[in-house]
Amino acid sequence: MSVFAVDKKSGLLTKNGFQPTAAHPRNFAITPNGQFMLVACRDSHVIQVFKLNKKTGMMVDTKQDIKVGKPVCVQFAN
Repeated sequence: MSVFAVDKKSGLLTKNGFQPTAAHPRNFAITPNGQFMLVACRDSHVIQVFKLNKKTGMMVDTKQDIKVGKPVCVQFAN
């Protein structure tokens, strides 16, 4: 997953870094509280859970993978 910063005035993106994931990430979603990002990694059969740093946008793998067969989409219900 690539991490970018957004310039608030111009809207331009600047690459801040990169976070490796399991094989074939297909989709991701940020939790409604903004604290975590879940990444559906199809070929690894997991949804990885990353803790988000709100200042930098960088992620830390929580090592709390959700095992599921070939996940391709992550959504949160209201």
